[in-house]
Amino acid sequence: MADGGRSVSGNVNTGLVDGDDVDINDCFDAIEMAGERFRNEGYMEGLDAGRSVGYQEGVTIGKKQGWKIGSELGFYHGFASSWRKLAAQYPDSKQRVIKALDSLVMMIDEFPLSDPTTQSLQDQLEQIRGKFKQISSLLNLQTEFGGGEREGTPAKLSF
Repeated sequence: MADGGRSVSGNVNTGLVDGDDVDINDCFDAIEMAGERFRNEGYMEGLDAGRSVGYQEGVTIGKKQGWKIGSELGFYHGFASSWRKLAAQYPDSKQRVIKALDSLVMMIDEFPLSDPTTQSLQDQLEQIRGKFKQISSLLNLQTEFGGGEREGTPAKLSF
């Protein structure tokens, strides 16, 4: 092996202790397998990074949507509670209005805050909005919930 590390058979000397020679085809196979292994490792790292980013995005979107829905429900609850207290002070208040206000408060109290994956969540929110519009009409008020865009930003209330 005085020819620079090559054996007479054309194989590459790997420097093993016992002097075993490795076939050149085995080296190419190892290189090819390394490429496949690195591709798979890169795929898995990318998948994990994508999951992490997707999770963070989901949390951010969930907080925004939760804030919007919570602000809206809080507005409706405050509206109904205030008008219910006012109605209690006046004995000539219409029973229909009082019943509708009590119904709105009950609907809000039964809203599934702990399980946002409930299929009927959007339907229940639409029912609450409809009840609010009904009460506004009964009270002859032009009211609407104007936002609750983000923390610290007051909702646009109009009466």
